[in-house]
Amino acid sequence: MFLNKQLLITSFFIAFITMLVAIIIPELFKVPYAFYNVVRLLSFSSLGYIAYYLFKQKDVFLLFFIGMFTILYNPLMPVYLTRPIWIGIDILIILTLIIAFYRFFTNKKLIIEMEKKESNSDCKISEELKKLEEYYINAKVR
Repeated sequence: MFLNKQLLITSFFIAFITMLVAIIIPELFKVPYAFYNVVRLLSFSSLGYIAYYLFKQKDVFLLFFIGMFTILYNPLMPVYLTRPIWIGIDILIILTLIIAFYRFFTNKKLIIEMEKKESNSDCKISEELKKLEEYYINAKVR
């Protein structure tokens, strides 16, 4: 698995929206338990990718918090807490995501490095596809 800028931004977006929905929807409507399973799954996957990114960037401070939140939203072994505690945790996650998102976009060096890695992918399949494309273009010219 490699770092992908679009996937990272999407993970931030999914985690942020999921936390907002987890706070607002149960206050307005009576929701079934399956709603919380979906919230748990979306949160776990998006927070897990953000934690992976922070691990690769060696950002230990944010990794600690995002990692703890990822463990709390683990869908295989759910943690059962009261509703007010979950609302507090969701607000903490939103604040942590805002800080992490801000740190990501203010670090221009990291963004340039990620874009270089995306363009210079060392994937053998992409190299072979480029060779096939060049061959096809050369064959078409003749």
